Amino acid sequence: MSLFDFASVWNKSTAQGSTLLVHLALADLAVDGSVKASHADLARLARCSIDTVARAIRDLSNTGAIVVTVDKSGARSPIYVLPHNAGLEGPQMRQSDDIGPKDDIPPAPATPQIAEMPRAVEPPASRRAVVVEPAFDL
Repeated sequence: MSLFDFASVWNKSTAQGSTLLVHLALADLAVDGSVKASHADLARLARCSIDTVARAIRDLSNTGAIVVTVDKSGARSPIYVLPHNAGLEGPQMRQSDDIGPKDDIPPAPATPQIAEMPRAVEPPASRRAVVVEPAFDL
């Protein structure tokens, strides 16, 4: 779950009723703004019927709240994209399209070398485990 996606839907969604619940379910399952879930999974999370999920997805798609894309692998479940982070002003919360290192981010400091670990101390004879074997075979 992406807290950013979930909070964005709570704050910006114009959907109401079951459509809002489906939109929140999509945000709950979102990973980097994308969701791949069946209507049954969404219905379970939104606590509504599968027909209601299909109607809500159609309404959300028509209003631009989500974008429905077809998975290229041929799977039956489409991929739902939550585009609400596309028009953010100021610094982006995530940079999913630019994975490389940033020039403005300083490198992490070098990890100090760990000194050799002390060797384990042998417990005194009075504290050693005693193995008791059964007097008969099982």
